[in-house]
Amino acid sequence: MMILYTPFPNEVTNCNPEGGEPKFAEFEFCGGRMVVQPVGHTSFKISRIISTDPQIYLDPRLQPGAIINLAEDKYADLGLEF
Repeated sequence: MMILYTPFPNEVTNCNPEGGEPKFAEFEFCGGRMVVQPVGHTSFKISRIISTDPQIYLDPRLQPGAIINLAEDKYADLGLEF
């Protein structure tokens, strides 16, 4: 837990710079689930991976912060379901 001492109201210090709440989507794939943020029509930024398979976390394509473009064939083996 972190304590932040500031003269500004909580709404100002904890807001999203783009305004509003960030949008998230959840995809199922062969090893579990991933939580992503849309960054384009077919592109998503990975926010979180949820899986019981430790090998999924070692896949460099699935690291948090990575951009997934669903139009590319290199993600075909993951079996993403919308």
